Amino acid sequence: MAIEPRTVSTPNGSTTSSRASALVQGQLTRGRALGLAISAGLAATTGVALVFLRYIMPSQDPFSAYPHPSWSWILMAHVFATPFFFFFVGGLWWHHALSHWRSGNPRLSGVLVVASIVLLGLSGYLLYFVGAEFWLQFWRVCHATVGVLGIAIYTLHMILGLRALARARNQLDPS
Repeated sequence: MAIEPRTVSTPNGSTTSSRASALVQGQLTRGRALGLAISAGLAATTGVALVFLRYIMPSQDPFSAYPHPSWSWILMAHVFATPFFFFFVGGLWWHHALSHWRSGNPRLSGVLVVASIVLLGLSGYLLYFVGAEFWLQFWRVCHATVGVLGIAIYTLHMILGLRALARARNQLDPS
């Protein structure tokens, strides 16, 4: 069942698609955007640092349980930031994602962002509970790969969204 885009009236009396209206109505408040930016930035920065330490930088001590002396501190910061990130993502789901979905034209980058967040949550959760070495390595690689790709997709989604928001504001109120 497809969702049909609706037509809405603008303040100046003309009509426009609900896509433009949904863009303006579904924009994030400053507080939500700031909370999301800080938590996503901290989770992404620490996640990239962990990928770098595990896969790119050689271990300094072959007998250490960790690939780098700062590993445990960075991992703790990553695990600390992630619940806040999911809190802000959950808060914007109803306000932002569903308003765009209901407009009939969800952005592909937004769908990919949601998919990457779900995969990151699942793989991050499973990293703590798998016992077999094969599955541990599988979920590590999955989590790292989706995390790095997710950062790129999220950045693209923000850029596309800001451009579309500027166009929608001009369409709704051209003066």
